[in-house]
Amino acid sequence: MIIILIYINNKVINQEGIDVTKNYIDGANKALQILKDNNIKIVILKAKSPSCGKGEIYDGTFSHTIIEGNGITSQLFLDNNITIYNEINFKNYL
Repeated sequence: MIIILIYINNKVINQEGIDVTKNYIDGANKALQILKDNNIKIVILKAKSPSCGKGEIYDGTFSHTIIEGNGITSQLFLDNNITIYNEINFKNYL
């Protein structure tokens, strides 16, 4: 079974048209709490992910369409002063 998620207007919609945004927000909040509990200020996340991308993300249609913006988790981390790198650019900062 392939699960297709579409990221439109800051919402995550599955292939049945069900809004699963709350699940993604809950997961992002749990991840943020883990970072805070462990005093982690820098993370490496998946580039272009609708959840983890920073600056540009896939639109979620699996058509390789890139849109400007941050994923749900990335935006929450940025709002909480967490520095984000991805698997492509982190080597530039070592």
